[in-house]
Amino acid sequence: MGLLRSDLELINSIVVDQIKRFEADFLNSPAKVKVLVGGHKIRTGEGNVIELEAGTTVELERWIAEELVKSGIAAPRDEDQLDRVALNRLRWLETSVSSDYPRPLPQGFYPLARRLLSGARAANQAIAGEVDSAVREIVNARVRKVLRFASAPNHVTDVYDSLQPEEQLLYNVVRNCLNAWKEGVLGAGWK
Repeated sequence: MGLLRSDLELINSIVVDQIKRFEADFLNSPAKVKVLVGGHKIRTGEGNVIELEAGTTVELERWIAEELVKSGIAAPRDEDQLDRVALNRLRWLETSVSSDYPRPLPQGFYPLARRLLSGARAANQAIAGEVDSAVREIVNARVRKVLRFASAPNHVTDVYDSLQPEEQLLYNVVRNCLNAWKEGVLGAGWK
């Protein structure tokens, strides 16, 4: 006998809602853009009005920065981007270099990877296939490492802190389920 369908739906709903919160946090995180076309005034998420001057770099909420980039008013700063070269480097580090634990990723890796994949799909199917393959390899390698880490007897704080929020969610769900399972199967005090 497995979990009831309603239990699985509840777990899925909680996970999806949490990932949506991570996306909202990402969209509200600061991002820098270089202003290409000056003379525009914008209102930040906090309600402040700023005037954009060509050639300057401004830090805004990411959702505003993304809209400025889409409209051609600004260009993203390199440190806030994930491109195919960086993605392939991360794939190599995660899959080729031996490590029991996930390596640190750029902040906001999963939302950045979604954006890179979406852009590649819109631009070119061959590039989309390459990006999709790299993202899948990274995710699969990291999931294996997070699962191994979650099932370890001791919690390693510095490793946990280096995980992306989405990975911390996976770690917490798996670790709590494993501890509850061990206690239920083996009795109180087992974790």
